[in-house]
Amino acid sequence: MNNIEEITYNALVEKFGKSWDAIDSSIIIEKLEGCKHLFALASKKFLNNPSAHNYNILQTAMMAFQYWNQKQSNEFTLSADF
Repeated sequence: MNNIEEITYNALVEKFGKSWDAIDSSIIIEKLEGCKHLFALASKKFLNNPSAHNYNILQTAMMAFQYWNQKQSNEFTLSADF
């Protein structure tokens, strides 16, 4: 993991816990929507100007998006995770 990835991951874990620590699904949905928007903006900026700065922003957006996609919810479900 490089420095940007470590900073991003550690900030998320410090505030919201590890990805297997369950939280309310409303928070997860809200954060996922924000990450989707951030990822779309970062992708567009990187495609227009593939600089190191824009790459770091894109990388941060991808890390946050992955974290929130894997975050466990407090919601009860009948489906099994395989």
